[in-house]
Amino acid sequence: MEPIVASTVSHVIRPAAAAVKADLAAVLKDGRILAGEVLASPGNGTVLIAIGRHQVPAETNLLLEPGQHFLVLVQVQEKGGVLLTLLGAGDPDEAALLAALRGVIGEDRPVGECLAALAARLRAELRAPGEGFDGLRALLAGLEAHAAAPEGNGSELARLLARSGLFYEAALLAAARGGGVAALLAALGGDLKGELLAALASLPEGDLREAVRKALAGLESEQLLNLARQRSGEPPVWSFPFPDGDGWTTARLLVPRRQERDAEGGEGEGGEEPARLVLGVSFTGLGAMRIELARAESLLAVRILAAREDVAARIRADAGELARLLGDGAREVAIFARAGTPAEVSVAAHALDIPFLREHHLMDVSG
Repeated sequence: MEPIVASTVSHVIRPAAAAVKADLAAVLKDGRILAGEVLASPGNGTVLIAIGRHQVPAETNLLLEPGQHFLVLVQVQEKGGVLLTLLGAGDPDEAALLAALRGVIGEDRPVGECLAALAARLRAELRAPGEGFDGLRALLAGLEAHAAAPEGNGSELARLLARSGLFYEAALLAAARGGGVAALLAALGGDLKGELLAALASLPEGDLREAVRKALAGLESEQLLNLARQRSGEPPVWSFPFPDGDGWTTARLLVPRRQERDAEGGEGEGGEEPARLVLGVSFTGLGAMRIELARAESLLAVRILAAREDVAARIRADAGELARLLGDGAREVAIFARAGTPAEVSVAAHALDIPFLREHHLMDVSG
């Protein structure tokens, strides 16, 4: 249930007297607890709510938004008036998350796309005649350093994710608790979000500053979606830019849901479930791919689903070389590849399938 945030201490909705007719009066019995929904909130203290099949104009000092659901206690007054007292003002953390999501959800482009657009804008600025571009060159170099290297290893990917901006506030909090300016500067230095915030503060109004703002909004959308996943008991999704031709695409790394692991079946040695990860990426020349990894004590199983059969066939042909590159000498590597349907291959769609978003209205689409 989406919370209703009160603008005053009085959590009361007062139906218009003309609306309390015989059929609605039969529903609004004193002491009843009823469920309702906000249909419209034109402002000026007026609201249109639904109670059962009835549409009820009402007055309230509460801050209500269309689509919100609520429970009320019916209180019939001596002179025939009716008050609907809201039961609970909702979870303030949940309300804050919804407000933050509404602020960026329209700009939730993949992080690779956001950074590629900003890098293109920076390169265009640097081609213009003039001086004093050292700050722009440094920002561009910083962006390029945040893209994963195809030849990199797991340790390098871990360092990349740590500086991806997704942990920026956590790093600041840890530094503040540790005390000292040096720790704070170390937390800020090299972090993608810190670099974007510094650029936003230093740039004048214009196309370049707007490109930085959009990149920040995209990154903050990724952070907020992970908070929404946490509220639903879901594991996070880590997104990072990956080279794709002259630009970047977005790679997504996630832990599969429990039901997906159960559907795949299989246990590791000793009855232990293998450690599993899913990597999703879509390339301009190769199409989308979903790479599923399951690691047991003596086996690393890699299943690759490709959007195109010719790509899957090439992976099968090169399976021996891929196994050699992925092997660490401690376990066997088994690679399986086939073409998959768009629904099977897509990780982006999975990443947005969040119970919190299904249960809460982020936008009013009634119009």
